[in-house]
Amino acid sequence: MQQTPPAEASAVALVTAQTRLRGYGRATRRFITHKPLGFAGLFVILVVAVAAVFADVVATHDPLAQNYADRLMSPGSAHWMGTDAFGRDLYSRVIYGARVSLQVSFFAIAIGSTTGLLLGVVSGYFSGWFDNLV
Repeated sequence: MQQTPPAEASAVALVTAQTRLRGYGRATRRFITHKPLGFAGLFVILVVAVAAVFADVVATHDPLAQNYADRLMSPGSAHWMGTDAFGRDLYSRVIYGARVSLQVSFFAIAIGSTTGLLLGVVSGYFSGWFDNLV
């Protein structure tokens, strides 16, 4: 059996990786051109997720700080989305709220996936009436 030299093996791996990346690029371009609304939705979700992860940097004010002098302000340069009845900045509250919403959704997905996986494995192992029940 003939051994492939390490340099040749790494070159083959590099060509394979480049081919795979080109395929992903084609698939991405096709998704953007054939499903523009899907791409727009994905883009919005990604922007919200990134803003939620970097909420400490992105938020302009403390979301819990109350300033009664700025109550019920309309959107402007000081408060991008305005303020609520307690003078809290709505933009900062939305950004920090997105962080909590993402944590809850990931936790719910983890619980649902784990439960479904366990029920599927047990149902596959015990056939018969238990399988039908599950």
